[in-house]
Amino acid sequence: MVDDERALLAAWQDGDHEAGGELLRRTMPAVRRFFANKVDVVAAEDLAQRTFEALVRLRDDVPLQAGVRAYLFGVARLELLRHLDEWRRRGARFDPLVTSLQDSGMGPVSAVAQSEASARVAAALRQIPLDFQLTAEMFYWQDLSVAEIASALAVPTGTVKSRLARARGLLAGLLAVGDDETEALLIAAARADRS
Repeated sequence: MVDDERALLAAWQDGDHEAGGELLRRTMPAVRRFFANKVDVVAAEDLAQRTFEALVRLRDDVPLQAGVRAYLFGVARLELLRHLDEWRRRGARFDPLVTSLQDSGMGPVSAVAQSEASARVAAALRQIPLDFQLTAEMFYWQDLSVAEIASALAVPTGTVKSRLARARGLLAGLLAVGDDETEALLIAAARADRS
């Protein structure tokens, strides 16, 4: 699918608007899911729209080697951070390496909670710092590779690996399970969300 998305992007960059429409149609559900368990429904739709507006505006700047989804989730992360900064403009800036969405007082998790295990994972994810949460979601829910996540977040691959390990460790503590069970719960929650 990644090569197919790259081909659609290349065609779109060469002026094929139908290829651009198809690319947006294919990636829209994943971007909507990205926002769905972080903000309320109205904000999620607005943020998804802003993300796609940025893609349309900057389509010729998207590096083919990085991949469309990596670029999209990088833009989506920036849109989410802007939204959270606007939301908290009377207070301190939102630091995604320290603050979790639960700390910010955002609404309840809705999208992932399709089973009891998924609900537990979703609630635990919301309690860890945002950049650890996003890294885990990109890896488990969006099936991005470590290299793609590094591109999306503009960090080295070692940082992505570290954030994944840290996210799993934080989740293991919150879920009161071992490392292997944490991995299994993450995989199961991601599968449940996709079905």
